[in-house]
Amino acid sequence: MFDRIAARYDFLNSVLSLGIHHFWRKTLLSSLTNLSPKSLALDLATGTGDLAITLARHPQIAKIWGCDMGEEMLNIAKKKCQKNNLENKISFFIDDGTNLSFAEKSFDLVTISFGIRNFSSFEKGLEEIYRVLRPGGQVRILEFAIPMNKFVRIFYLYYFRYILPLIGNILSGDKAAYTYLNQTVEIFPFGKEFTEFMKKSGLIETQALPLTFGICQLYSARRPL
Repeated sequence: MFDRIAARYDFLNSVLSLGIHHFWRKTLLSSLTNLSPKSLALDLATGTGDLAITLARHPQIAKIWGCDMGEEMLNIAKKKCQKNNLENKISFFIDDGTNLSFAEKSFDLVTISFGIRNFSSFEKGLEEIYRVLRPGGQVRILEFAIPMNKFVRIFYLYYFRYILPLIGNILSGDKAAYTYLNQTVEIFPFGKEFTEFMKKSGLIETQALPLTFGICQLYSARRPL
């Protein structure tokens, strides 16, 4: 499905989020603390590579691997990487976030932006994140959520259920893609509920930071030393 909408994906992200997704990625970047020099990062469900390219701005991150299941999405990511002269810092490849090809304790940082709810099993995804993180390594996850404020929630759900699917499906040319989006968001655990799953995978110091009235959450944790 994501390969079908790959050519319009970035444009639709900006239109449907009113450009706020740029702020969310910058917030994730600024949340990174105590990274060691020449840190290695893995960006799961990297899509067209926006978060991987954002991570490349961090002076402590020496190399980033971006993986995704969508070949067409990755082709766009590679072109953006070339345009930004980041071929030596970022590598993109096809891989399954629930069964990664990397060895244990390979990365200082693992990130995901708006992708973990699309995993066949997000619990297995969290277990894989734990496995490939080095002791003390950090994880940052951006994901949509349901606002807690009643008035914001009413507007948000109306937009997500009716306006976003209508505009997204028309502009993408895919009748199912943006209907799928709101359906997955509404059933996915968020906030404290999601951090409990993070703890079950072995991660510690779990936190959930609501962004933009709670329509997005930034989750952070680390692997114990």
